[in-house]
Amino acid sequence: PDIYRWFSGHRFELAFPFISLGAGEMVVYGGENRQPEWYYFIPLYFFHGEQRNRPYDDNTLLIFDMRARHRGFYLSLEFLLDDIQIEHNIPEENEPPLYGFNGELVWRNEKTNIGVSYRKISNWTFNQRRFYNRYIYDDEPLSDSLGNDFDRLALTGKRYITPHLMGGIKLEQERDGEGAIQAPWEMPWTEVEDNYEEPFPTGVVETRRKISLLSEGWRGKWLEWSFKGGYQWVSNSEHIKGKNGDGVILSLRLRLRFNFKL
Repeated sequence: PDIYRWFSGHRFELAFPFISLGAGEMVVYGGENRQPEWYYFIPLYFFHGEQRNRPYDDNTLLIFDMRARHRGFYLSLEFLLDDIQIEHNIPEENEPPLYGFNGELVWRNEKTNIGVSYRKISNWTFNQRRFYNRYIYDDEPLSDSLGNDFDRLALTGKRYITPHLMGGIKLEQERDGEGAIQAPWEMPWTEVEDNYEEPFPTGVVETRRKISLLSEGWRGKWLEWSFKGGYQWVSNSEHIKGKNGDGVILSLRLRLRFNFKL
């Protein structure tokens, strides 16, 4: 039999002059010859409540976000809730909270942009017992490139050198645990009687500290580019204790635009 996988989502927003509040849901679902479900196409509907009343095990997420701005300051907060257990009557209900958080504070004017950001995604988030309901596609995460079980702190400064050229610097620290969205659903919380706790990040933690120079620019309406070059210091590389993986960081992205009339 064929395994079909589907993705649905919706989001609601209240917008005011200086702040906006949003809430939304996402769901990945599938199975043998399973077709799209009509109830996941209804905008004003509660996905999680529906899947609780169905004989499936669809993987729903709740998302809450906020955007605010004041006198050149811009604040962005996002909170993702994958699962949280209210009751703890059976071993399966000892599952820890599965969640993600992203926050960014930026100050900018006409020439300068300075920002600090922090992102954290707990272990087991986006994962599930059914492999076809995990938030991956072509073995790549449908989220941050690190998937789950990691956090990242970044400080960025950018400034326009000319009207069409921006330069900057970025400092980052990443901590990446051994968890992964593709990891087998082992449910270690069923092996303890009390509330289950695990360190964050888990296992042998790979730590990366990076410093990079940035350049962004464009020429006319047809060419845009972004360049990143720097160095990273890596400890416990590939989650092997004591192994280092220092090295150079280089990336270049080009975008060409073509405008024509038919």
